[in-house]
Amino acid sequence: MKAEYQKFLLTKNPNVICDQKRFEELCVEKKNGRANFDSIDETLSILEAEGQGLVNNAIRPNPSEVDADFEIEGPGPYNVADFKIPINWGKGNDNLKVAAERMGGKIVKQRSRMQGLGKIPLHVVDLRKLSPNERVEYKENVINAIGHSKHLVFLNEGTKK
Repeated sequence: MKAEYQKFLLTKNPNVICDQKRFEELCVEKKNGRANFDSIDETLSILEAEGQGLVNNAIRPNPSEVDADFEIEGPGPYNVADFKIPINWGKGNDNLKVAAERMGGKIVKQRSRMQGLGKIPLHVVDLRKLSPNERVEYKENVINAIGHSKHLVFLNEGTKK
């Protein structure tokens, strides 16, 4: 975990304040008490979202029916955040389009279930693992599957020069 924290420090948003203890707490999923590849990825994304002012005071929630990645304190009405981090497994753009549409459908179902449990979710799609030329189309396909972009934000959608 120390190595993951050191990598985080090299690439973190300058607006993020996060010591190693908090980083480790965010990486550990409370439902199994362990950190794994996905929970570390989610932690990197939530800290970037905090740095951009999209979420405040994220913590890992206790296991519940809500099944959100993090509890947050806004901004706005949001009290939970769920993260999606797409990866192109090299099967072509058609499969990437299908994956984006499937993700959009999953977001709609999760949002409805979470709202039914009294939560106001913010869904965050972190595009950092897609190539710069895949990001725009992926974002469009997710939004098309959902029908709108309300309660949905994208991280790392721009291309780096």
